[in-house]
Amino acid sequence: MSLQLSIPMLFAALTLSFALFVFAANRFIAPLSEYGSKRAYRLTAADHLKRRGSF
Repeated sequence: MSLQLSIPMLFAALTLSFALFVFAANRFIAPLSEYGSKRAYRLTAADHLKRRGSF
């Protein structure tokens, strides 16, 4: 009984954690990969260094 209940709960927890990971990766990596585009992302420290030519 407990195994039948824990498998869907484990699957739901893994799906939720994967969705949160994808959201966080898109939130923090997209501004770096979209550098130079006209999208209104907040500039990170790496973007400021690139703009000054330190990279």
